[in-house]
Formats: sequence, C-alpha cells, structure tokens
Amino acid sequence: MAILTRILSDLPWEQMLAQNSQEELSLMYERMGIADAWKISMQEPAKFLEEYLLERPEIVPRMLSEEEFDLLLLIWDGHPMPDTGDISRRNFKSLEKFGFLRYDHKEKTVQINEEAKHNFYFSFKGRAIQKQKEMYQEMEYTVKGILYFYGMIDLTEMYDIIKAQYDISFSMFWSFLTGRMELWSFLGILKNTQTDEYYAVSYEVRDRKKVFAGHMRREKQDYAALSVEEANVLGKMSGIGRWEGTTQLLAYALETLYKEMMPATVFVKTILIYIQNGDSLDVVKEKIDSKINDFSQEEREMVLDCIEDMYRYTPIYHLKGHNRYELEERTNRFSVIEGGRKD
Repeated sequence: MAILTRILSDLPWEQMLAQNSQEELSLMYERMGIADAWKISMQEPAKFLEEYLLERPEIVPRMLSEEEFDLLLLIWDGHPMPDTGDISRRNFKSLEKFGFLRYDHKEKTVQINEEAKHNFYFSFKGRAIQKQKEMYQEMEYTVKGILYFYGMIDLTEMYDIIKAQYDISFSMFWSFLTGRMELWSFLGILKNTQTDEYYAVSYEVRDRKKVFAGHMRREKQDYAALSVEEANVLGKMSGIGRWEGTTQLLAYALETLYKEMMPATVFVKTILIYIQNGDSLDVVKEKIDSKINDFSQEEREMVLDCIEDMYRYTPIYHLKGHNRYELEERTNRFSVIEGGRKD
C-alpha cells in the first residue's frame, strides 16, 4: 500500500502560487470575480492573489469542497494518511491552485507550504470558517439536486429556490457557482446571447438544444415546484428521487437483483437518465434490454413494471421538471364541448 509522504516546503507562498500557469491564475480571478481588480492593481498575478486571500480567507471554503478542505486540514495536522488511491487527484489539484501544497503522484509525496499553513491554519480551524464550509457544502448538494431535477434552469429561478434556505445575495451565489465550477464535474453555465439570461445545465443533459427548445415552448409555464429540502436530498442521492417506480426499483435492485448499493444505484440511475432526457418508453425498454437479459422472467417483469411507473412520474428535463402524469392530468381537465347546429 502506497502511503502519502509529507515534505515541508520553505518556499515563499507567493512562489508556490506562481507555480500555477498564467492561464490558471487568470481563470481563478475570473471565477472569483476579481479579474478587473487584478488588472487595475498592476501587480504580479501570484502576488495579487496572495494579498487578496490573506485579507479574505473566507473565499477558500466557498471555492473548495468540504472533502478538499478537510483533506487540507488532515495533511496540515500530520494525521496518518490513507492510500492515495482513495483520494481523488482532483482534490490535490484544487489545493495546488491555492499554493497550499504540491502533490507528486508518481512519488506519492506532498510538499506542504509552511507559510500558507502559518497564514491560514487557525482561521481555517475556527468556528466561523468551519460553519461556512458546512453551509457551502449543503448548498452544493442543493445545487446538484436542482440540476438532477430540472436538467437546465434559469439561474434566477435556481437562486429563488436557494434563497429560501440560505442567507446569500445573488452576487455571492454567482461567485459560489463560478468559483467551484472548475472543480465540479456536474454543472455548466450557458448564456442566451439574445436575452443575456444565464442557465445552469447538468452534464447529464444529453441534448441541450432539445431541452432549451422545450423550455422556450413552455415559456409561460412555471418550473415544477421543488423545495430546498427535496433538492438537498436529491443531491445527496445522486439524483435518485423518491418518485413512484424509482423507489420501488431501487429497493428491488438492492434486495433481489444486485444486493449491493453501487450496482443497484447505477442500474436505476441509468434508467432515470434515459427517461429524463426524453426517450420514449419503447426506446428506454430497448436500451435496458441487454442489462436485464440474465434476469429471470419474474425479475424482468418487475423491472419493466417499475420502468412504466418511472416513465410517468419522473421529472423530465425538456418539460421544466414536470412529469408526464402531470401533463396527462392537465390535459384531462379540459373537455370538448360540441358546437354548431344539430339537425
């Protein structure tokens, strides 16, 4: 087992920051909303970032995930480290951008910048920063849940959901999204060049044009209702919602088909992605056929029955999060009244 080895680095923190490329530093400035301030300062990129972060340490937990933040403190505290295979290289890359450390994957070593540790250790351990870290992590789950539900959503609509629970301005929320976006693997931001409106889009959306066209056709229709609590749970469940058909299939997959969490959730999630992206029921069944070939007849029938319910009750991306059952109900509210003269 390859254990991570720590090496203390006495390089000035500014020099550690300068090991980022000019492009990487510029991108960080853009996503932190300080690109213009840096240009006006006329300072070297690394020097400007050093001074900015020293004055505003609260920016760091806004941009790092809880996992990355806790990994940094674990390294700083000198606790025994797990095998590096259990730690995402993305986490180390995130910490490198702030000049906190340098990770050598081949040698399984990490250089810890002592100046950065001296500057931030006690503030990062403090109650205020820890509370912010936890809040931002919960907000990240909520953002994930919103995207799992809608696929694509106007940023102002997303903010309306967020502000019901979190005391955060829109500009701060924008900073949170753009600050973490580079480190996330689930979100992109699109701009409608005709209206200058911004949309958050999930990477699980297969055809963005189709979803956007569906939203435009339903421009006067509200997005389906979603509470912060529902979004938060959905984010923690990787988009597997408590929808009819979905809960039954997940339970059946865990109890009978796979009896392990990972393959069971992957199986259910795969079907959800097909449905949410607007595939027809026949296409969904066709795509899933090879995955259930080895199941017994009884198991196949149970899966297909669940899929039929999932098809009706799962939120659909191009329907602004509404499901097909809702549309059926809305259509059935109207009856045709025959007109004209009857002889």
